[in-house]
Amino acid sequence: MPTINTGTVAEYGTKLYIVGAASGINTSALVDAAYQQKTAAADRIDVKIEENNTTINAYKTLQGLGSTMLESLTLLKQTYGFSEDGNSVYDNMTPYLSTSSSANPASVIGVTADETALRGNYEIEVRQLAKAMKASSAAVADKAAELNLEGTFTLTSENGTVSEIAVTSGMSLENINSAINAVSGDTNVSSTIVKTGDNSYTLALTGTVTGETLNYVSTGGVDNIMQSLGVTDGANSFVNISQAAQDAIVYLDGLEIISSSNTIDGVLDGVNLTLYAQLPGEIINLEVDYDYSAVKDAITGFIEAYNEFRAFYDQQQIISADGAVSDDSILFSDSLLDGLNKQISTILASMFGDDTDQVTSLREIGIEFNSENYLVIADENLLNEVLLTNFDELRELFETSIQTDSDNLRVISNDSTLTGLNITMDITIDGAGDVSGVSVGGDSSLFTYDGDRIAGAEGSIYEGLTFAYIEDISASINININQGMADLLHNSIDAYSNVAGGLIQETISTLQSANTNLSSEAQRIRERADAFYEKEVNRYARMEQEVAAAEMLLATVRALLGIEDDD
Repeated sequence: MPTINTGTVAEYGTKLYIVGAASGINTSALVDAAYQQKTAAADRIDVKIEENNTTINAYKTLQGLGSTMLESLTLLKQTYGFSEDGNSVYDNMTPYLSTSSSANPASVIGVTADETALRGNYEIEVRQLAKAMKASSAAVADKAAELNLEGTFTLTSENGTVSEIAVTSGMSLENINSAINAVSGDTNVSSTIVKTGDNSYTLALTGTVTGETLNYVSTGGVDNIMQSLGVTDGANSFVNISQAAQDAIVYLDGLEIISSSNTIDGVLDGVNLTLYAQLPGEIINLEVDYDYSAVKDAITGFIEAYNEFRAFYDQQQIISADGAVSDDSILFSDSLLDGLNKQISTILASMFGDDTDQVTSLREIGIEFNSENYLVIADENLLNEVLLTNFDELRELFETSIQTDSDNLRVISNDSTLTGLNITMDITIDGAGDVSGVSVGGDSSLFTYDGDRIAGAEGSIYEGLTFAYIEDISASINININQGMADLLHNSIDAYSNVAGGLIQETISTLQSANTNLSSEAQRIRERADAFYEKEVNRYARMEQEVAAAEMLLATVRALLGIEDDD
């Protein structure tokens, strides 16, 4: 906004400026007051924009808390599609090792299990580790001295690639060591120089693959290099073997397993062993079972995510002693926040499964609301017991269970909020092998279809369910779906928190759009006010100029008439 001073007028070019006192009127105050009145509406708009931004930030925080809950629920909910088998935390298998002796089983053997492993108990005895062959040379006094040897040779393990090594008369023990290591990636033989005394150096050869013996051949030249170094005899046999190659020997439930490696893959379906130490005569017990800790961690992760949301919700409900809403309670009585909280609370307090199940609620696995409505593990012993003794029902509490009498029909996505579904779907296939009709109980309006995909029609109770049918013949298929708590929570929270079109994002976008319009309106108001200001400055400047001219004329007349100012 331009500024002016009251007073006389100066003219520069075509512009008039008020630069001194002429009329005695505070023209600057008059113009400023009029300007402020003109821009008051824009100032009020600025306040509204700031309020909207504060609300937007609060919604973004809420959206982030929802996303955190969604992420935690992903581990607990059902995975969908033909390619998702085994990707659930409930399908994770893990090994449990124990022994009746004082030995630490984890120092003897390492075991991994993937989702293809089967539950079972086994006895393992590690009788022998696989070892690589090791041999050494006679000692030399100076590892850098020329050996005056000349010849070629090959040195490989059983399954290594033959690579000829040439030795010239000027090469030292260090040079030969480097030449062997230069091709060790192919030959599977490495070497090193060991200082065995003040003036004593030995070349130590090691196979890089366990269970394989070393093979040496002198291929030409004046000298048999390894024989000259004391590694082999004239028949190319090693004479100074410090460790013979050997296979690993493991007994699994009395069955002998022989392996050239200490890593034994697929000893059982989905189970791999890594041997660290041999312990003949000691039995290590291996149990392959569900990864209960991973499931418990997933449950704990959701509890923590929910409690963060609950803390935010409580923060938005603060009222002071005089009944005023706290300045920090940006979303006080907000319909989105209240609606999301109500849906989550209702689902968490609901029953799932049927009357025959022992596990139908969070309370029955030791999880409850405390006095502040936060989720807590009130009875950890009960949770552990259910994990170990009633794992399937705990899984069904959280994860949606789906049964069909056809392996060719799968649920590939589920965004519905159905609690249960038990229908017979009649599917018709056309000559091209595509779905040409879907009905339930004779009603063909409940599902839409495209190729091999079948989706619940918009507005129907099946909206949010999508199936894939990969058979090319018509069929009637029975479908039973019992929605789990995690799936129901995920779908309900996603409807609010989805950044690509959830209810919170829609509201954020509406507020952002409103701010854009308000900002444009405030700019237009200020532009009009600035134009008004300039017009008023010019008007008062002309007035001051006229007053100054009149006063000058009056002064001239008084001077001519000889009239004093006091006369």
